[in-house]
Formats: sequence, structure tokens, C-alpha cells
Amino acid sequence: MAQRFALHRGPRNQQVLHELIQAQGLPAGSYALFFVAGEGAALPISLPGDDVEERSGYVIDRDGRVFYFWLGWDAGARAVALTTWEEAAPEPSWATVPEYQRARHKLDLPAA
Repeated sequence: MAQRFALHRGPRNQQVLHELIQAQGLPAGSYALFFVAGEGAALPISLPGDDVEERSGYVIDRDGRVFYFWLGWDAGARAVALTTWEEAAPEPSWATVPEYQRARHKLDLPAA
């Protein structure tokens, strides 16, 4: 049985994600995250006490476009990357989920 260790997420955990999202052409303040989940694996750029965790989730921009992402490791480039970044259609069931509504509200988008 594999032993699991606690991740020690530091400030770079969020910083790296936001830098990669902004590299997709979404300036700071023009998007909001929702349904972000840690995948339980520290990426190779992690430092002692400052892990960068593999994560997945969604981004919504000021135009209401939604993108699904997976923050992971690009072995070829030997760098952290958005290994998945694809536009996604909002699910109708999200209209009743507070986390999705908060993301929309943060961008002054009407409730879904």
C-alpha cells in the first residue's frame, strides 16, 4: 500500500495557477475560479513546505465563457503547465450551485 503524505501548500500553489491562466490571455481580475479540486499530488517544482499541487477545475471570464483546466506536469517541457485547457459549456445544474453563482457574481455577471 502506498503511503500518503500531507501536502504543505504555500503561496506558490495559487500563484502558479494564476500565472498560467493569465498566460491564456485572461488578465488578473477578469476571471474567477470555481469547482477547483486538489488532486493530491505535489508537482516536481514543489519546495519543502511550499508544495504546488496538481489541480483541476473551471475558470469563468467576464464574457461568461467557461474553461476546464488541469494543472499538471508537462514532462516534455519539464515544467508545470495547464495540461488541459478547453472551453466548456456550463451545465444547467450549476445554476443552483452557490460556488458557481459566487464566481459569476465576482465578475458582475447575472445569475445563471
